[in-house]
Amino acid sequence: MHEILAKLKDGIQEIMPGAGRQIVLETTIADIPTWDSLHSVTLQMFLEETFKTSIPLDLVQGDSTIGDIIHYLRGSGS
Repeated sequence: MHEILAKLKDGIQEIMPGAGRQIVLETTIADIPTWDSLHSVTLQMFLEETFKTSIPLDLVQGDSTIGDIIHYLRGSGS
């Protein structure tokens, strides 16, 4: 799980510099300051490329937590 979390933090940091440092499992997407729908689509594409799996857009929006995303990725075999 730590490897997935590290990659996810790196991706968020790449999309929105400065945001990746504050990310923990309980962080929701909505908790990230100034996060918007364009950031969600960019994160979706990053995750799909990095983990070679399809990611539903609603997983990277709103009240989804970083833990939810990791749980989904672990279940997809990544």
